[in-house]
Amino acid sequence: CNNNSVMEISGKSITGGIVGNNSGGTISNCNNKEKIISNIGTTIGGIVGENWSNGEIENCVNEGNLLGRGFVGGIVGKIYKGVVINSINYGNLNNTMYVINGGSYLEESTGGIVGYISYGVQYFFTMIFSSYMFSRRLYRHLFR
Repeated sequence: CNNNSVMEISGKSITGGIVGNNSGGTISNCNNKEKIISNIGTTIGGIVGENWSNGEIENCVNEGNLLGRGFVGGIVGKIYKGVVINSINYGNLNNTMYVINGGSYLEESTGGIVGYISYGVQYFFTMIFSSYMFSRRLYRHLFR
């Protein structure tokens, strides 16, 4: 599957270049070339927004730039027990952080392959194999 559209993808919650939320499925041989933007505290992935329940992402490539506020990952924004195999991110990542009352940050994280890996006993089987990032990570601070 390929997303080669000429328009930007704009989301408000869980947004992916191919799939927003993958619960136990397999996403394979997919390519996203589109820019993804979200201006609300959210989850953005170049291929999948959130990956759950042993979902697999394999042989995927993200070439789209990502701009978000929250969890931003070149391949997956957030992963809860799943696998990323042989995937590559070429897109630039830009995650805007909020600073509230001079010091308290809202939760956010950015990663070239995965923005956030959940923790806890039920998520011990999250794995990333043979995956690479060839981009730069960018951060901006937004003060409130």
